[in-house]
Amino acid sequence: MSMVSNKYNEVKCGFYVPALMKRSWYAQIEVLKYVDSVCRQNNLVYFAEYGTLLGAVRHKGFIPWDDDIDIGMKRADYEKLKEILLKQPSEKFRVKCFQNSLEQNNFNMLVISNYGASSGNRQMDEFHGFPFETAIDIFPYDFL
Repeated sequence: MSMVSNKYNEVKCGFYVPALMKRSWYAQIEVLKYVDSVCRQNNLVYFAEYGTLLGAVRHKGFIPWDDDIDIGMKRADYEKLKEILLKQPSEKFRVKCFQNSLEQNNFNMLVISNYGASSGNRQMDEFHGFPFETAIDIFPYDFL
């Protein structure tokens, strides 16, 4: 990885954080805002977990080397969210779970930006200059 000079690059906790990683974080927050709005509209509860929770507590944000957002939900809320997201497709986001994707062979759900590198200016404008699709992981919990 080249340490190209850019005023947005920085070192956090001794770890080099390039501007592209920061744009990835902002793009993930856009996905989280969408999930959050659906959850709020439907009284569904979710919580931060794994590296997302650790980063929020220890780093007051993202862990410098973490590249995704992880949230958890009790099973009933998870299933309701999945049902809503699958029945009401969004122009900007899509859902990947084992029910609708052979690639998703574990039991969590991904909510993914619906744009990829070929989307051009729209992707760049709506997802803070991050040129790739981005996703958050949502994990169900049967016992809490």
